[in-house]
Amino acid sequence: MSRRGGRDPLAVLERLRGMEVEAARRALGERLAAQEAAEVRAAEAAEALPREASVGQASVGQASVGQAADYARWLPQALRQREAAQQQAAGTAALAENARQALAEARAAERAVEQLRGGREALRVARRERAAGAVLDDAGRRRR
Repeated sequence: MSRRGGRDPLAVLERLRGMEVEAARRALGERLAAQEAAEVRAAEAAEALPREASVGQASVGQASVGQAADYARWLPQALRQREAAQQQAAGTAALAENARQALAEARAAERAVEQLRGGREALRVARRERAAGAVLDDAGRRRR
């Protein structure tokens, strides 16, 4: 049954909810990609420390003062970078979880509208069946 202007408000709402679900899916995909990239950066930063430490220790063993000094200057910066990368990875994981929750909420809203439209359609069918039954009852009464 159409409303004024030929638009069914629930059909419009259903399309809107579908667009919201698609937007939430895209946002989740973007957040997951950002999370993966941040986790890769954090892993690379963490792996650099032992690798460079072994180079730094080898340098000290070879009595290369310049290399040991370079390592000593590099280490605090590398530790800060590792910490920043780990924090960024944790932050992107939280954003991805928020995006998952937003997608779940959008899907729930979409399902609610679908159920409402389905219930409304069932009501229409029941009304049509009652009307058809009333016509048959009326025809039966007239025959008597």
